[in-house]
Amino acid sequence: MIFRILLLISLSIVKAEAKGSFSYKSSIPWVADLAKVVNCVANNKDFINEVKLYPKFTHTLDKSLDISKSLDNLGYFSISTYRTKSPFSKVIATTYKSDKTTLYLNLRSNPRPMPDMINTVFHESMHLMGYGHGDNSPKGKEESVPYKVGSIASKYYGVCK
Repeated sequence: MIFRILLLISLSIVKAEAKGSFSYKSSIPWVADLAKVVNCVANNKDFINEVKLYPKFTHTLDKSLDISKSLDNLGYFSISTYRTKSPFSKVIATTYKSDKTTLYLNLRSNPRPMPDMINTVFHESMHLMGYGHGDNSPKGKEESVPYKVGSIASKYYGVCK
């Protein structure tokens, strides 16, 4: 009987850790480190709760509760890298409409400090989930889902490093 209880507990722990996953397509060590930390943040109940309690997001009709439920049921995303042709590009990361599961980090702009990259991964993930913020200027967009969720996520680096 005790063995069965321990087995059920261990299976539920594995299931909880497997929920929502960021994989990576790169042999660069910092990308693997980033994926590990981002997975920790994505599965952190305090992070999900902070999004749920956020008063009001802009550029969406969704309520904070709906956004937190989306994060709590996060699908599988992949972190990949690319290099822009122009060495003067200010692009940090991007997503493509034809690929709903991969976000691309620009090697001309990354690596950056880990909290900044966590912010970027969650920001781009929100785009993959269908949330936007209008044009590419961050001015006036701080409360949009991509910017605010990214900002909240970056605060959990200390818990997950």
